[in-house]
Amino acid sequence: MAQKGESMIPKGCSFVRPISEGAFGQVLELWEKSTGKSYALKLIPRLTEADQKRAEREVSLLERFRHSRIVGLHKSFVIGGYHGIVMDLGKRNLKDLILDFESRNELIPLEVAVQIGIDIAEGLCVMHNSSPHAITHGDLKPENVLLSEDNRAMLCDLGAADASGVNTSHSAKEIGTFEYNSPERLDDTDQRGTPASDVWSLGVMLHRMVTGKPLFGVDR
Repeated sequence: MAQKGESMIPKGCSFVRPISEGAFGQVLELWEKSTGKSYALKLIPRLTEADQKRAEREVSLLERFRHSRIVGLHKSFVIGGYHGIVMDLGKRNLKDLILDFESRNELIPLEVAVQIGIDIAEGLCVMHNSSPHAITHGDLKPENVLLSEDNRAMLCDLGAADASGVNTSHSAKEIGTFEYNSPERLDDTDQRGTPASDVWSLGVMLHRMVTGKPLFGVDR
């Protein structure tokens, strides 16, 4: 049976499996015949102008930030009402790693947690030191941190990223993920966030990795 989105796979690639599906689209694993490599295909529906801008912003930032700690862009295209973004494929994301250890009542080894934290910080440093304006990730959480075979981390899902301090038509409560949002983003202002709010999110993730428990309440 064909999977949803399988008909939009670029020429020269074959469908492997669905990876995830969320509010902003779905992600599939592809295999490229010419290179023998696997990639992630993110399909973002272009239903509204906001959808289009989100996809175009993510592609623009991935093209701009060519760095080992930020997911690499392979190609992008528009087809059938969707914007397709072909990117590096991680073995899993940080949430998968966290839940794997917690299911066994074990903690992630400290040296692994520290290295992941350093990798995330390096990726954020590239974004935050961008010129002429700092770029904030805006939705930093374990699901948006990909891990390689040896657990080296790279940031992904830059669709919520934007220039630091830029107001939007969305409430801060509608941007990002509650458990990882900084306090200033949970008031009634339309603040997308600052580099400091990304650092807060990193701190919450580090707490989860080294203690095995969410910083605030129960993980959703």
